[in-house]
Amino acid sequence: MTQTLLLLLALSSAVGADAQVRVRAQNFIVNPSTGPLTHIVVQNPTRRSVSGTLRVQFPDGWKVSPTERAIVLKPGETKKLPFAIEKGADVAANSYPVRIQFGELNVQQHVVCASAPYFKPTIDGDLTEWKDSIPIACAGTVVRTYWSSKQFALAVEVEEEKLTGKRGVEFSLAASEDGKRYAFFVGADGTCDGVTAVVKRDGKVTRYEIGVPFKLMPEIKPDAGREFLFSLVVHDPDGTGPRDIGTVMNPLPGQRQFEFGFCSSIH
Repeated sequence: MTQTLLLLLALSSAVGADAQVRVRAQNFIVNPSTGPLTHIVVQNPTRRSVSGTLRVQFPDGWKVSPTERAIVLKPGETKKLPFAIEKGADVAANSYPVRIQFGELNVQQHVVCASAPYFKPTIDGDLTEWKDSIPIACAGTVVRTYWSSKQFALAVEVEEEKLTGKRGVEFSLAASEDGKRYAFFVGADGTCDGVTAVVKRDGKVTRYEIGVPFKLMPEIKPDAGREFLFSLVVHDPDGTGPRDIGTVMNPLPGQRQFEFGFCSSIH
């Protein structure tokens, strides 16, 4: 599970200076220390063919194979290029710098690990049990996920001045890009049909703890190593406005959901 990145790369060789290629590194679906296979998506939205060499550098001390790949893209073509992390390390901040080079362009972005460890928390608003989760932080919001055989659990901490009836957390899951999208909204009062949720305030922080039965999402099969797609937006209408977890995923145009995975443990 990984953070994603979106780069708009202006190519000056072979195709003209006005050509652009979009590149996005997908989320790590398992912890980097376990040696996952990660991918970078390269998209050519132009009407011209493009070619070049994509070079990738992960954090110091990591070993990735290969370190570069040749790219040839037809007009409108998208490719997903695999890179194997042969040696990596987990960090508590869950933010991993990645440098991508394409021609003369040299850009550094950050990637996250987007994984839900196996654990069944008690849905009571107390987040003490979430110490073994993998946090993803964005815009004064921290999102954590767990899974068990019967439920998908979610903890969201939001820094906000007040809690009103208009506020809440909207999220969705899907088994694949062409699969059914299951969407939920948990309001400030903790209500959502079929979902267990507790919402508590602590100073200027609102904490949502949510349990969604997998029986409400029959296409999603909870197994260690299985991938799924996830999105989340916090509604804060009279504060900072919508807070979309996608802001740290660097989405491609039109992308709404992002790669996540079920893992057995973070250890």
